[in-house]
Amino acid sequence: MQKQESQNEDEIEQLRVALEDALAENQSLAKGQQDLEDRLMELRRQVRQFESVQAQSAARAGALKHSTEASERDAALEELNVAMEELQVFTEELEATNRELEARVEERTEELTAANARLRGEIAAREASEQRMRVLLEGIPQLVWQAEGTGEWLWSSPQWTQQTGLAQEESRGWGWLRAVHPDDREAARSAWARAAQGQPFEVEARLFCSADGSFRWFQSRATPVRNAVGHILEWLGTSTDIHDLRELQGRQSVMVSELQHRTRNLLGVVSGLASQTDREVTDLAEFRSRFQRRLEALSRVQGLLSRADQQPVTLEMLLRTQLEAVGGQQSDSRLHLRGPEVPLRKSFVQTLSLAFHELATNACKHGALSEDEAGGHLEIDWSLEPAADGQCLHLTWEEHFTKAKPNGDGGRVGGYGRELIERALPHAMGAQTSFVLRDGGLRCTIRLPLDAAQQQGGKNP
Repeated sequence: MQKQESQNEDEIEQLRVALEDALAENQSLAKGQQDLEDRLMELRRQVRQFESVQAQSAARAGALKHSTEASERDAALEELNVAMEELQVFTEELEATNRELEARVEERTEELTAANARLRGEIAAREASEQRMRVLLEGIPQLVWQAEGTGEWLWSSPQWTQQTGLAQEESRGWGWLRAVHPDDREAARSAWARAAQGQPFEVEARLFCSADGSFRWFQSRATPVRNAVGHILEWLGTSTDIHDLRELQGRQSVMVSELQHRTRNLLGVVSGLASQTDREVTDLAEFRSRFQRRLEALSRVQGLLSRADQQPVTLEMLLRTQLEAVGGQQSDSRLHLRGPEVPLRKSFVQTLSLAFHELATNACKHGALSEDEAGGHLEIDWSLEPAADGQCLHLTWEEHFTKAKPNGDGGRVGGYGRELIERALPHAMGAQTSFVLRDGGLRCTIRLPLDAAQQQGGKNP
């Protein structure tokens, strides 16, 4: 762009010089016209002198009328006639020259007027084009710049100065590298080396942000500007802010990895549920019923986990979700939940949810919340206790019966639910658990370690 501006200035200067030369020639022609007019006046003076001579000659002719020297008289008359003829010829030549001079002056004046108008039009058109280009370059969000094929900058837009704090003069040559993160400067130089070998110029690098002193990722691309024979004159490039895009891509990658991890875990849990249910039942209808309920419990917890970034999963939320799914309504006077708000780690939610589902299912079907237990009740209490490395959650699930219940694996929480509580929770979460079933009720305790960061913000790893 700087070279184009220089070329435009050279063309304008040439037109100005041509105009000045034309004006000088016009002045010269005008001076020539003045000289001719002076010469014409001189000739007119000479004509008057010839007329005076003619009068004198006529007088002499009269005086010689009676003279005997006829030859002298004839000579004078001949001289007078020659002088008159010369005067006539010169007068005609002078008038022709004057007309030609006036025509040339008029023609040259018209040419100069047209050239002046054309020059003014071209200057106005270039100024308008430069103004449009300036508005365009300063209006786009990208940082615009010009460079030589070696990577040395010739010009940079105001957006570059606003972004990096480097003025145009400071950015010329290799000065622009000062705005590039030190770890990315070699990549920028390598990109220019590849461009010098005929490859496209493209590089991603961090640029200094003068507003807050940070570095942001930019993608820089450049296109060569060629002359009529294909030789590269310069490179015109832009740098686009892609910092937010890279962060989104990073978060997307983390989310995809987490989704893949959860999917593998979920498939493992489903397979485990199918195997455990198959061991508990003897017919297909019972398998279908139990397996369906357990899949629904798993689905509910996945719904909670999908919203965990906006609304952390708390212990009470998890308990009520599983109780209400099997008929344990909040309005039931036999149900009592007491404890502080405790956000749960995402990795804990699925296993705890399945354990609570088994407890809730058996409480509503066989235990304190069943139809034949009008006098029974379920108390779920939890609290936070100090521990060596933070805090521990202590939860008690206690059912009180009014009727004796059968013990064993068939009708009570003796199968998969008890296995989850006594084996899965300690193995997966380092919990300490107990499970006691007696005639008067059921008591289950869970002591689960929690870290301090989880308690402060509800942020779940």
